[in-house]
Amino acid sequence: MSKINVVTSFRGDHWNIYAKECVDSFIKNWPEDIKLYAYYNDWPEVGLQNYDKKRVKFIDLTDNDNGLCKFLETHKDNPNKSNWRTDASRWAYKVYTEYDFFVKNPPKGDIGIWLDADTVTYNKITHKELSEWLPEGQDICILDRTATNYAEAGFFMLKMNSLNQAVIADLYGTWDTGEVFNYKEWHDAFVLTRLLKLHQAHGMKIYNLSPYCADLNAFECSPLVKYLYHNKGLLKFKQEKQQAANVNTEVQHKRPNDKKKPIVVEPQDCMPVEEIRMNIMTNSERIPAMLKKCKWNNEEVAIVSAGPSLKNDLENIRLEQNNGVKIICVKHSHNMLLENGIQPWGCTVLDPRPFHEKSTHGFVRKELLAEPHPSIKYFVATMSNTDVVTHLLDKKANVIGWDAYCNAIEGWDYFKDRLLITGGTCAGMRSIGLVHTLGFRTVHLYGFDSCNDGPPKDKNELGEDGTKKWLKVSVGEDNKPFWTTGELLAQAQDFEKLMQNEEVDLQINVHGTGLIPALWNDGLNKKNNTITYRELFDEE
Repeated sequence: MSKINVVTSFRGDHWNIYAKECVDSFIKNWPEDIKLYAYYNDWPEVGLQNYDKKRVKFIDLTDNDNGLCKFLETHKDNPNKSNWRTDASRWAYKVYTEYDFFVKNPPKGDIGIWLDADTVTYNKITHKELSEWLPEGQDICILDRTATNYAEAGFFMLKMNSLNQAVIADLYGTWDTGEVFNYKEWHDAFVLTRLLKLHQAHGMKIYNLSPYCADLNAFECSPLVKYLYHNKGLLKFKQEKQQAANVNTEVQHKRPNDKKKPIVVEPQDCMPVEEIRMNIMTNSERIPAMLKKCKWNNEEVAIVSAGPSLKNDLENIRLEQNNGVKIICVKHSHNMLLENGIQPWGCTVLDPRPFHEKSTHGFVRKELLAEPHPSIKYFVATMSNTDVVTHLLDKKANVIGWDAYCNAIEGWDYFKDRLLITGGTCAGMRSIGLVHTLGFRTVHLYGFDSCNDGPPKDKNELGEDGTKKWLKVSVGEDNKPFWTTGELLAQAQDFEKLMQNEEVDLQINVHGTGLIPALWNDGLNKKNNTITYRELFDEE
């Protein structure tokens, strides 16, 4: 039988938050001949613990002469530490722990296991299961996944031999020499995955415990799920578990067989819960000002989305602005308005997805806000990708934060007593809730088309999920056809729900020629037919 040891690490102030549960559940459910080496930092209460030293050994990471303190001091002014992907110091504790355990001061044993301290063992684990996790002939087992380009680093299991020690030594060297700052991302999972691929090319045998993981939740897609629960990311902070695992624009289509029934789309968060929550916490600390609820006003505002009818309404928007109407755009209409001499009063940003990648409309998101205007107020949702905030602040833009309601915040105490902006699944629709909070009650909508400009070139084109991208819908008694996508149709549904809500106290005017204007003219505009009290009482 192989001699196995387990290692983890934690911050002292997180002992009662998650680390204690990890240690206690390990003692209860792991074989008694397996020892846990728990590295810690900044934990003065360590002497108060009374654990069997044969089962648990606590080690002060900062007492070891391993270079950690020097690294932290050298790079304490890292300007990118607000983003977890580029906070090298945050991940240094884990990297230096792994080096000390696997390479510098390894305990006697055949196999070593890394286990994140936010992991709970809820079922008995035997040596039989452990031997299956790292089969004969394999050097290391990992939790890989296809949704991103790095493995889940909360668990790995390796043979304590020179081949595997070389990988961990390389990982340590990447941090200790500062080489990590030459990587695209500066966290252990990203760098370790790159190193493993290199060593695999030279003969290392890597066993993937989660070969069918298509999202980020590799624990749940592996045999570990029967025994271990990973409170990944911010989930470790004792919040209610979310029903949704994966804000704002990915949708599932339902195509009923009865063509007379409406096509329904069900919006889902487009990023994992822990990433959205991390964005919120990071951005909340960095954004200099937050939106507040304002008194009602008599001013008018025009929200400009980026539908195909926008180009035909530019002069009307310019006229609105000349008449004192405030203009608020979204990122996709931002550049077109500026290029045509229309300076928006504000711009709404709501997107947690990668800032440097293409949007679903085919534009690189960063290019849409490449040159922010100094006089525009950029209303950035705290759930937005942290790179958006970094870019805007670096460009000296006027950034105002706001909290968007989404599935990822349900049950999260962090949002207790905070102002939440509700609304639709996209920045355009959410802007309606935003201007309502600012006190506007008369709203003009431009570019809210929710459709393509005529039939698509390839009606059978497939989307990223492998289903047909284009949907044909019809509106009105004349069944006027529109070609749309699930994402755009979600916007139209959001608008329909808004106009059917009798409690919404807004005077809305819709302009354009697309799907939403068609819905508006097909009866939704009746909401504006509410009479005044003078009309009610026949008063002059």
